[in-house]
Amino acid sequence: MNDSRKKTVVLTGAAGQIGREYVYELEDDVSFILIDSNVRAIDSLKTTLKNPSEHSYYCSDFKNIEERSNCFAAIMEAHEHIDVLINCAAYTGDTQKKGWISEFGTQSIETWRDALEVNLTACFELCQSLAPKLRLSEDGNILNIGSIYGSLGPNMSLYEGTEMGNPAAYAASKGGLAQITRWLATVLAPEIRVNCISPGGIYRNQPDSFVKAYTDKVPLGRMGSEKDVVATMKFFTLGQSQYITGQNLFVDGGFSIW
Repeated sequence: MNDSRKKTVVLTGAAGQIGREYVYELEDDVSFILIDSNVRAIDSLKTTLKNPSEHSYYCSDFKNIEERSNCFAAIMEAHEHIDVLINCAAYTGDTQKKGWISEFGTQSIETWRDALEVNLTACFELCQSLAPKLRLSEDGNILNIGSIYGSLGPNMSLYEGTEMGNPAAYAASKGGLAQITRWLATVLAPEIRVNCISPGGIYRNQPDSFVKAYTDKVPLGRMGSEKDVVATMKFFTLGQSQYITGQNLFVDGGFSIW
């Protein structure tokens, strides 16, 4: 790769809290292709960047198969070079939809399907679409953003007295993302590396009772931050991990070691 050319990074979920932090951290050093489902959030992000014209922006609802396929095709046609794909978009616990944050018996098939489409199927399709260009990069790599709950069972006592929850579809989709990471790392080698980061709980003004209960179970004594995750994302995507592939790194302050 010509050293004078900035790396081109495709980032989904770009207007989310982790996505934004990654963009702000690297906007001077990377040419971004930013994708999000929320057009207002993308427009807002664009206005906060130093040189917004140096990056590209796409809006796509990953629950809609045709819409996302058209988006991926447009990216392939418009961009000659792609070096990194970060699958950060997620159907998460912030989603205010009936049948999502509820008891197991009332979790809906509709939200299950939506979560699988956004968190897993769209990631597979995007990897498949962009692989031909990633193969041409000198350091083509894919980073999937998973969750500790793709590997761990939930401790439901943490949520007592709150409106928070831990849906089965979120766990299943993130578990699938960790496994497709391993599968792709084998199939796409040696040209493309594929890794996964599984963050633990990130502090976002959750109820005090949850924060205390969660923090009490973290050896490092605090919840995570977006900066904790972004630091690890940079390690995997900016050429510092060229002999690492197929890994799922927990960024959780030790929560998972008990």
